[in-house]
Amino acid sequence: MDKGKKFLTFLTLIGLGTLFLTRDKSKKFVEDLAKEGKELKGESKKVVEKLLNEIGKHKEFLEKELEAFIKKILQKMNVPTRREIRELKDEIDKLSRELK
Repeated sequence: MDKGKKFLTFLTLIGLGTLFLTRDKSKKFVEDLAKEGKELKGESKKVVEKLLNEIGKHKEFLEKELEAFIKKILQKMNVPTRREIRELKDEIDKLSRELK
């Protein structure tokens, strides 16, 4: 699998992970399943609620870890930062003015 496909897969997984990290969206997901006739038994619902509560408690930590992980991946792929792109643009603008 080439780097582009790996990166796209990675971003897709991040998106799915983020979806399930947010308590409200996760709760809605469970509610939607119930509405579609896939009702959860009382015990299963308690387990899901407990899991969602634990995720909610650690959301900030998980977001920071995910952000650090993404930053590390982008650095390994040599993707320039916004600051680096801005610096290059400024340098191009400067050189363009000098040529005029």
